Amino acid sequence: MLKIISAIVLIGVVFLLVRYATNTKQIASESAAKGAAFLAENAKAEGVKTTASGLQYKVLTTGTGTVHPTATDRVRSGALSWHINQRYCF
Repeated sequence: MLKIISAIVLIGVVFLLVRYATNTKQIASESAAKGAAFLAENAKAEGVKTTASGLQYKVLTTGTGTVHPTATDRVRSGALSWHINQRYCF
């Protein structure tokens, strides 16, 4: 009796794991498609620049100074990051 119950529980666990893995792959695929569509549309926005690696950014205020930092200088910068669902991330 214990073997039958163990087998049923094991089958149930395997079923749930397979279902979870399939669902996770589907969600990841949908998220990747949404991300690609967002990046393609965002690249068309005014002032948005795209680097060779695909990073997109927009300069809000261009500096006007004549002194520029060197590789050994310490600088302070700020950045805002947003998820594609418009939620702020750190």
